[in-house]
Amino acid sequence: MMTTGDIKNEADAASLAPMALYAVMFLFKELEKINLSAAQTLTTAFIKAEKEIPGAERKGSSSETHPKHPTR
Repeated sequence: MMTTGDIKNEADAASLAPMALYAVMFLFKELEKINLSAAQTLTTAFIKAEKEIPGAERKGSSSETHPKHPTR
């Protein structure tokens, strides 16, 4: 059962997600201007991580959602 605090925390996280995504995309575009290879490597790493643990950033920490991937 979700508490009011849980709902507020989810709403706060949901409102930050688009801003964080925008910031990451902006940084990638800037990095492409400086070092295209590094930008491509990071993009590939993000895509690989999303395929391995889909939606982890939306569902909570990887240790809660995916016990086979404990946090270090």
